[in-house]
Amino acid sequence: LRAQPGQILTGTILTLRRGVSLTGRILDATGNPVPDAEVRLVAWRLRERPPAGLRSLGWQRELHRTAKTDANGQFVFEGLAEGKRMLIIRHAQFKGIEQQLDLTAASSLNIQLQPKTQ
Repeated sequence: LRAQPGQILTGTILTLRRGVSLTGRILDATGNPVPDAEVRLVAWRLRERPPAGLRSLGWQRELHRTAKTDANGQFVFEGLAEGKRMLIIRHAQFKGIEQQLDLTAASSLNIQLQPKTQ
């Protein structure tokens, strides 16, 4: 929506949703946390399409999100739209993981990474 200062928008209906959250913890093969792993969510297909003609940077940011795990190996994504995502996890010392998720409700994951073979 765009409005000029002082302009009143009428006949506009907004539907606001809380969104879905995804939390998780990345561990090594022995169960120790993996800090600084890159965790990406890439939209596979959203359940809802943007309205015709809508081009929004906010919508584009919803499609692709990135986080880093903290010292405890934890990550958090909040306010996600429902839909399919590809979860991609990368760390220089471990084999990467790609896994498809279908986000319909708040979810929590524990994922173990395997070391790269030399």
